[in-house]
Amino acid sequence: MKVLVLASWYPSPMWEDLGDFVEKQVNALNKNGIETDVIYPNIYSPKRILKCKKISLGIKKDRRNNNSVYIGYGIKTHLNSFDSYRTKRLGQKLFKLYVKENGLPDIIHLHNFMAGDLAVWIKNKYGIPYIVTEHYTGFARNIVTPFEKKIAGRVFENSSRNIAVSEPFRKILEDVTNKTFITIPNLIDTDYFIPGGSKFDHYTFINVADVVPKKNQQLLLRAISKLVEKGLDIRCIFVGDGPDKKGLENLAVSLGIDRFVTFTGFKPRSEVKTLLQKSHCFVLPSLHETFGIVVIEALAAGIPVIATPSGGPEWILKNSNVGQIIDWNIEELTQAMEDWMTISINSDTLHSWVVDNYSDRVICQSLKKLYKEVLDC
Repeated sequence: MKVLVLASWYPSPMWEDLGDFVEKQVNALNKNGIETDVIYPNIYSPKRILKCKKISLGIKKDRRNNNSVYIGYGIKTHLNSFDSYRTKRLGQKLFKLYVKENGLPDIIHLHNFMAGDLAVWIKNKYGIPYIVTEHYTGFARNIVTPFEKKIAGRVFENSSRNIAVSEPFRKILEDVTNKTFITIPNLIDTDYFIPGGSKFDHYTFINVADVVPKKNQQLLLRAISKLVEKGLDIRCIFVGDGPDKKGLENLAVSLGIDRFVTFTGFKPRSEVKTLLQKSHCFVLPSLHETFGIVVIEALAAGIPVIATPSGGPEWILKNSNVGQIIDWNIEELTQAMEDWMTISINSDTLHSWVVDNYSDRVICQSLKKLYKEVLDC
């Protein structure tokens, strides 16, 4: 079986961690015996040029972990119809190059509706079915534009299966689109994210996320301030970059807790793993998540999680032994953080729970079954 992933987001030199959860699934499918390659029409904002201090144009092919990744680059004009047309045209070139080198795939797996007009075109022209996994938090935040809704409607209508990455997100997607969705969660490499190493000397909370308003890190900072006022010997590490980083640093100073918190900026995967292993508890106070893959990475690394009911974490943390869901409330978050400081944790038990529910073996079995169902129809 040959699967071709059509990505709306994927790691590239222009944005190294964008859509890394899709890349993880691609790697896992190949690891589990399903030949999987990727095409990614990447029409990016001019702001990325300033951010990365580089520019990429044209078509490039990479070999990554025994799979081929075909990326086509272009710069956004922010004229929606024109950029959508360019994305489709660029995707068509990538698809034809893939076919020339590999032959036709058996099935297309689209991630996010945004590049979905290409999947519809492939289905109509070549008779190749596609399924779509939706990740976009815009559906939960009610910010999908009328233009985007038209594309999403076509994409979900013509797909063989529509997938959500959590049960809360499935319900939102069905309410918004009036289409049927099934749930298959994201996965992680449980051989990579494992407990290990010594802990930091101080009890350390950690947050790994983009530093943007929907991640709501200011609530965590205020909770840290409350705990410091109580005289607790704690630290907190914020891993990630984004437009709100400077504002959070200034807030830490104004709260008088800047020596208790560290803002690392972006860190590669290997360093994130080490920081998780050395920390004691993960906190995710997000306003919106479709899944929350960092939650299961933290659990796999052997630390409990405190999170808000932002769309995915409340589904993941339905087993209260691995963490706690709290409301967007400073008193409730502060109390939960103080409580977990006194709870004895068996890191191996947390890791085993993730293996049983979110390992590549478990999720790839679900995807294999789904691919077979679609192809047997």
